[in-house]
This record gives sequence, C-alpha cells and structure tokens, in this order.
Amino acid sequence: MHDYHPGLEGYDERQIWHDGCDECENRGKKLLIYTLDRTNQVRAYDRAMAWEMADYDAVGPISKAERPLLEFIIEARRFMSVALS
Repeated sequence: MHDYHPGLEGYDERQIWHDGCDECENRGKKLLIYTLDRTNQVRAYDRAMAWEMADYDAVGPISKAERPLLEFIIEARRFMSVALS
C-alpha cells in the first residue's frame, strides 16, 4: 500500500516513485514498469531524457526508488538507437 507521498521526507511531485514509500521502493527494486499507467510512462521517459541531458531544473531531485527506472529507460533508448542505425 502506498504511503502518503507529500508527507515523505525528500518528496518532490516530479518523482515517479518516492523514497520512504514501501510500495514505490519495492517497484523500484523490482523495476515494475508495468505498474505505470500511460501518463506516468510518458512522465518517466521525459524525466529520464531530461536527466540524461543534465536539465536538472526540469528533473529536480532523483529518488533512490526511481533511479533504476530512469537508468533503464536511458539504456533502452541508447540500445534502440544503436539497433536501429
């Protein structure tokens, strides 16, 4: 069950999964991408691309829970770029 995110230390509304929420941390550890709805899939992709381009104003703080997700998206995009070229 999700904890109340805005009450968590380090909470930032831009984050996909939040530190201190057991459910979010579990999703991050297991990389449960399928738990994201379409809106959050797009948000995660946009967040990963902004992070890769070092647009830290847009990204804000990266939670430990979401870091594996964003890293996976970046690596998958790199792989697809090479595979399709």
